[in-house]
Amino acid sequence: MIKSEEISIVVQGAIDKTETIKCLKSIKKYLPNAEVILSTWEGSDVKDLNGLYNVLVINKDPGFGYYYKTETKVKLNNLNRQLYSTQEGLKRATKKYAMKVRSDIIFTNNTFLNFFDKYQKRIDEYKLFERKILTSAVCSRFLFNDYIKEDRIKTVNLAFHVSDWWFFGLKTDLEKYFAVSLVKEPVFSNYYKLAENKDKFNPYIYLEESYLQFAAEQYIAKECFSNNFNDIIIEHAGDINAKIIEQSRKCLINNFIFLEYKDSGIFFKKYFISKYAWLSPAYFDLYNTYRQNYEYNIFCEKSEQLDKCLSFINENIDFQKDVRILLIHFQRMLGRKSDKKKCFNEFVKTFVLGSIFLYKYFKIFSQLFVYNKKQKRFINV
Repeated sequence: MIKSEEISIVVQGAIDKTETIKCLKSIKKYLPNAEVILSTWEGSDVKDLNGLYNVLVINKDPGFGYYYKTETKVKLNNLNRQLYSTQEGLKRATKKYAMKVRSDIIFTNNTFLNFFDKYQKRIDEYKLFERKILTSAVCSRFLFNDYIKEDRIKTVNLAFHVSDWWFFGLKTDLEKYFAVSLVKEPVFSNYYKLAENKDKFNPYIYLEESYLQFAAEQYIAKECFSNNFNDIIIEHAGDINAKIIEQSRKCLINNFIFLEYKDSGIFFKKYFISKYAWLSPAYFDLYNTYRQNYEYNIFCEKSEQLDKCLSFINENIDFQKDVRILLIHFQRMLGRKSDKKKCFNEFVKTFVLGSIFLYKYFKIFSQLFVYNKKQKRFINV
């Protein structure tokens, strides 16, 4: 396994008095000999972080964009800050392997290193990096649905949406991935508000009132791949067609390994699903464990006979919808603990739906498992 002394870790972003200390201490605990590069902003208070990093990079703030979620609340787009602090941090990295993490990411072990040598089969088409880069399955997504209501408003396809919470790989590969230009603000963050773009499809209007040309996760990935492959052309997040979706699938599974928390030991405290992705109604929108293996079987292994369980999980829309509805009620139950009556009602719905779900799918998965066993194929999880 890769040793911690072979790794440079760029901890980038703003300094949080509580979470950044936890982040750095967790790195010291599980990657004790790694070169830690703290890349932050002018004016940041780092006096309590002495001894927790090896190199301090103080950057000029490149600024931010903004978009309105409501008329009274402003949400910042920190894409340029992420790009610049990561790029400057990687310039100081001296080790063979590099890692980029947010300054509020927490490590609970170093098991992600066990996956660097897995999923090694690749195709030549859209092969960019020397080795695949590890990243989070959470926020690496290919579509999203409406999670608040049981009936989905719209299923929206997404391309090149790779989680930007953390990355691990060869230093040269991470440098190549982040070798993209900063965006021009405020045009980028208000792209769909511009008169010439108002009639273009904005996929993020369904998720939150956002007018970004691309989400940060999308911009970095699509810019990297379009810079290196001339046939990848995507103007904005809603510029989606079958060709782009196919290109995205090939680029992502051929250049990344997507890990859930159970395999990575890394989570983002801000989001509950970073640790318990399987409890989120969005689980089947992500490059989760099952999707990772499904895509790998199709494109990298080029299996003539796919694992029946993987095929069922990833291709059966009714199954996915049933799971979403069950998890929506489960989350509502957790969110209504203060109202005992509403909490009890949601508990009953969750219990009834869960019982129906088990009755409906237990026999199916039993049969699929037996079939896989006879064919000597198993889900690679």
